[in-house]
Amino acid sequence: MHMEGNRLSVEERITEPKYADRWIATARLLCDGSSAESSILAEQPILDSGVWDLCELLTFFTGRRVTVPQYRERHGAAYRHVGRGSKLFYAALHMVAHAWPHRIAIVQNDLEMAFLSHNQAVSDIIQTQVSHYTTALDIICAHYPVQTTTGQKQAVLTRPTKRALKEKVQNAVAEVTELLPAQRDAFLRVLGARVDQGLAKGFVAKLEDLLVEFGAVNLNPTDEVRNRIRFVDTLRNAVIHNGRLPRPDENESRWQLGQRVAKFSGQILPLINAAAFYRLLGFDQQARHQFALETPELHEFFVKGDLGLTINDISDLRILERLLGSAGTDANELASEETSDDLPPVRPGTAALRCKDSRDLVASLYDRQLLARLRELVRDHAFDIHSTRPEPKLSQETDWIQARQELGIPADLWL
Repeated sequence: MHMEGNRLSVEERITEPKYADRWIATARLLCDGSSAESSILAEQPILDSGVWDLCELLTFFTGRRVTVPQYRERHGAAYRHVGRGSKLFYAALHMVAHAWPHRIAIVQNDLEMAFLSHNQAVSDIIQTQVSHYTTALDIICAHYPVQTTTGQKQAVLTRPTKRALKEKVQNAVAEVTELLPAQRDAFLRVLGARVDQGLAKGFVAKLEDLLVEFGAVNLNPTDEVRNRIRFVDTLRNAVIHNGRLPRPDENESRWQLGQRVAKFSGQILPLINAAAFYRLLGFDQQARHQFALETPELHEFFVKGDLGLTINDISDLRILERLLGSAGTDANELASEETSDDLPPVRPGTAALRCKDSRDLVASLYDRQLLARLRELVRDHAFDIHSTRPEPKLSQETDWIQARQELGIPADLWL
């Protein structure tokens, strides 16, 4: 940034990332001994001048696992993974400063373990990410001080009503002669206890209240919106109880489901949790707007059904080769293939014309954010190549070229 008079000019430089084969010190934390702060965002308070809490807040706002030498063994090889966080690194420091005096609200609402579970998901695979995020969401739904209570109102059952219902259920069970005595007694206890519990709100109803509170869905949402809310519960139950993704929808392949769940678990789930934490950490509407912490994606998904583009949309070779042409492929062969109604045909021509067409198509179809995600995919694959390559190591550029080739990304796309 350069200030000249009243004119501010900003120059952006993009450099190739360096590979991290260990924890990297990116900042120095100085404790002068004058602070009586304790860390409170753990199962029990820690007398460490607030260092643990500072690391967790920095992890939350940067999307990267932040730790100090005394705690790094708890996080294994988390340094290899980059999560979701502030687009501007230094903005995260201001967010932490804003949140610091409000972190007591996390503890007061019994959400400290939800916060830690949410942060842990930044360095895990999809299935365990879903597990961490939904564990945090379970705790949030149970303890967040939601003001909205209109979602799926449950009728209040009086004691006489419960007694009458319990008697009819017991009579119905008694009439099933096929049950063994022990089985009959077990059903009577289980069903009787369920009647005594009444119609307390379940996870789906609590989640609906939470989303109404955040402005993600409207009061009394449509059945279509409620089905999307139930999808959260379906995914949660499938992963937590079975360790697997839910079954694909009709006319959906397992691979397509995986793409959908990857996008959902990587964006929608953490955004629900983050929306709750932002509010508890003192970010009102003005502060959320100032720090770009609003979550319009929740409304786009739950109300409009828009999940956004998956990584498949920018790396599927069947699409990319049609759009851009791959190295060594004859353009006439591409032109003679059956083309999709949604994609413009690739015209025969010279390499220069194809290159120009590719640039025009990329500019019209993909924004910087999506290309950055593709770049991240290549970077991660390049890291795997680098880490497994025997000595002597080759240059980073060689790793990147090999990664693009192994991923099958056409040369024309890498502009």
